[in-house]
Amino acid sequence: MGDHARLSPSNHRWPHCPGSVAVEAQYPDIPGAAAVDGTGSHLLLETCLTSGKFPSDFVGTIIGVNHEDNPNGWMVDRERAERVQEALSYLVRRQMELSQQFPGCSIAVESESQADPGGMFGRDDWYGTCDITLSVFQGSRCLFLEVIDYKDGRGWVDVNNNTQLLSYL
Repeated sequence: MGDHARLSPSNHRWPHCPGSVAVEAQYPDIPGAAAVDGTGSHLLLETCLTSGKFPSDFVGTIIGVNHEDNPNGWMVDRERAERVQEALSYLVRRQMELSQQFPGCSIAVESESQADPGGMFGRDDWYGTCDITLSVFQGSRCLFLEVIDYKDGRGWVDVNNNTQLLSYL
């Protein structure tokens, strides 16, 4: 999954067990099957956001050929497309809600934005990538920020005390 930060927000272990950072450094960072599969769904989500296409437009095609995590790419099947469409539908709903809550303001959707929580503490080993951010602006002033961490359904992630989301925020 590429080079992760030593204190990656996606690693839920280190905030609870700082000693694990040194132990994990002794081993190669080999992504599991769920992580590799999730990368394919994240790629489809990002592609849809940047191209304006629907996930169903990609059913039966292979995306991400030559990606470092899966050089052969990912086949987009109907199930993957439906999962990504659920995330896109959420975004559309949230944009409508926010435009009603903040009339006259601009709403920005950004995918794969860089987050640098360590920068506040002089650290260069604590950074990551936010899947999606929704921001509401009045002029140049940010009135609202929502960080969306897309999960593709291979495991349960609790939103309460989620160290990844807390790091990004």
